[in-house]
Amino acid sequence: MIVQIANRLFPRLSLGSRTRFLVFNIASGLLSLGVVSYIALYSIKYDFDDLFRNHTVSLTKLEEIKNNYTANIYGTLIELEKGHITPHQAKEAILLSEDLIADLWKSYKHQQLIQKENRIISVIKQIHKRFFQDDTQPLWEPSLSERAMISKTEEKILLGRQISEEVFALLALHKESEATQKIRQELYPSINIVNTYLSQLIRHKLNSAAIGKRSTDNLYQTTLKLIIIMMCLIMIVTLFLSALILKTIENLHYTLEEKVAEKTKELQELNATLERCIACEVQESRKKDQIMYQQARLASMGEMIQNIAHQWRQPLNALTMLIQSFKSKADNGKLDKEFVEHQVKEGLRIAKGMSETIEDFRGFFRPNKTKEVFSVLESVQDCISLVETLYKQSEIGLFVQAKDDLRIIGYKNAFSQVILNIIKNAEDILMEKEIHPKRIKITLERIEIYPTKMARVSIVDNAGGIVFDDIQKVFEPYFTTKHKSVGTGIGLYMSKQIIEKQMNGRIEVMNSLWYCETDRKTYTGAMFIITVPIKNENEIDEGEQ
Repeated sequence: MIVQIANRLFPRLSLGSRTRFLVFNIASGLLSLGVVSYIALYSIKYDFDDLFRNHTVSLTKLEEIKNNYTANIYGTLIELEKGHITPHQAKEAILLSEDLIADLWKSYKHQQLIQKENRIISVIKQIHKRFFQDDTQPLWEPSLSERAMISKTEEKILLGRQISEEVFALLALHKESEATQKIRQELYPSINIVNTYLSQLIRHKLNSAAIGKRSTDNLYQTTLKLIIIMMCLIMIVTLFLSALILKTIENLHYTLEEKVAEKTKELQELNATLERCIACEVQESRKKDQIMYQQARLASMGEMIQNIAHQWRQPLNALTMLIQSFKSKADNGKLDKEFVEHQVKEGLRIAKGMSETIEDFRGFFRPNKTKEVFSVLESVQDCISLVETLYKQSEIGLFVQAKDDLRIIGYKNAFSQVILNIIKNAEDILMEKEIHPKRIKITLERIEIYPTKMARVSIVDNAGGIVFDDIQKVFEPYFTTKHKSVGTGIGLYMSKQIIEKQMNGRIEVMNSLWYCETDRKTYTGAMFIITVPIKNENEIDEGEQ
């Protein structure tokens, strides 16, 4: 029946619904199993506690009462009859025993009269008795109810106490014969009757304990059977549902396999198309980089032409004065051979200096095709020599602090262009803000970023730094804080490309607080940090472009 319902219902459900149904079945089955187990354990524990509280403790108290009657009161009366003890001693011993018996009986009676069975346990036992209890099993039935036996026993205890008081009253009046007769005819039978009732109560408790044990054993056996049945049902239903889900998964696998093959073919075609598009985009990106690089070179060349003009202004003035000196000597008739040779020599020296300036600028812009080992300090000094004259005129203090003469592998001219570009940017901002005094500091040092030794070049100015919004964008292409007629916004972008892609280094910028030893002052400005690895000459890869 269940299988037919599942076969009709399951094909309409999705795989997720089937899986959730399986999980729900397992969870509910385990929960039911846990509940049944807990109820069984709770019932067994309750029966054990009840056995100890209502039977064992009660039996102990009844035995103590019986022993007091037998050993203390009965024995004291016999010793009194034999004259071994005085009436006063006997009275004192019996009163103590009766007080102890009264306390024990009060505690026992209170425990028996107030005991109430747990409602949950009562319901469980009723269900168990109705559906699982064997009605043919013989149970012990007491002749009198426990409450009736307790009532009769209490009457006899009170009667015995009253008789003992009468006996001691006769002894106090020195009526020993009447007291002895009353002991034998009334007190001894009363004690025997009390002991008889106590024995019945003890037997009742023992039989109740036996009944409780049989009930607990029966409950244990029933619970064990229920747990085994439930485990079997859970296992059968779980295996059945798992088989249905596995069959669904297999069907889904075949369907998905076909869809995956179809989608894979589509993705391969799309991938081929994307590869062609990416190749085109990469080519376009390279062209754009080349254009930006050329723009950067042209911008740098424009700046260099301005530097050449400044470098040549003083030599040209000297040549003009030299030519005018020839005319002046000739007019005065003092033009002699020695003067001519001296002036020619001086003119050739000036011309040679101008020629060397041109060669320096030509070498600076001559592209490197292979990497070489070069000195970082020498490269920085070359850059300074190109702008030194202009900076003196602009009253810009440029300081170099070299802790080590570091040698690195890379493209020397490209590296020099990066240094010069950063220096020129510092110059522009100092001139724009009209800072006084104008200071630029270049620091060279060796650091170690485990496991590589690195050369670090720090270039800092005292122009006050870069605003937070702009400092995040300084290396982006076409970003500039200068006027459009002055800045192109590609100098720092190309510097980053050269350092990070061509020289495997890193360039970053931050606002820094630094100390100028010359002025003995602390300044704030933008600090550009270039970090490149230091390598040995034998590590050059001749095939690397």
